Amino acid sequence: MIHTLRKRFIRTTMAVFFAVLLLLFTTLNIAVALNEYRDIDARLRFLSESALGPTEGMIAAAPEKMRTWLDLNDAGIMSETSYFIFDGYMTPDIYLRQTAMLSFVLGRDADAVIRSLLAGSRDHGNIGSYRYYVAGRSDPYKLVFLRCDNEFSFIRSLFRMSVLTGLGVFLLALLLVTLLSKRAIQPYAENMENQKRFISNASHELKTPLGV
Repeated sequence: MIHTLRKRFIRTTMAVFFAVLLLLFTTLNIAVALNEYRDIDARLRFLSESALGPTEGMIAAAPEKMRTWLDLNDAGIMSETSYFIFDGYMTPDIYLRQTAMLSFVLGRDADAVIRSLLAGSRDHGNIGSYRYYVAGRSDPYKLVFLRCDNEFSFIRSLFRMSVLTGLGVFLLALLLVTLLSKRAIQPYAENMENQKRFISNASHELKTPLGV
């Protein structure tokens, strides 16, 4: 009976602890991911609304005409980040050059990807190491791709670290609960022993006068 009670105590305690731990790490990962995507989408909107700068490239290696862009309030958030901007005003040669470059980095046909995104209903999404933003589907269309290796890597690393940390904390808690469970249920065990003695004594006391 005591052994069964002890196992039930361990199971109940660890179930509650696991639920709290899962809620904590899930909330943390979701909050961090949402914050990262909010920052990425802000940069995508910034790129889609700006009329300055080239339609593709590395802003960190921007030409001199990009100085004004880099001096804005959003300066710095785009540095060392590659991007592609497609719109209805592009000349065919620029479109072909950019789709060839994007096909190379994506590992798939960029022209087919662009047509699929413009025909779809989602404005944001991920493709490989890039996140896209469909700023407009009507003529002229506008579509922006932003490379987000660091952000995606950080989200994945946080998830892996959360799983490993949660597993370690859970096993440590299981060890401590197992070691302390005997002490935790000791009052219940003593109470049960006292009840057994009381019943045994009462039974003996009742049997004696009945026997007489």
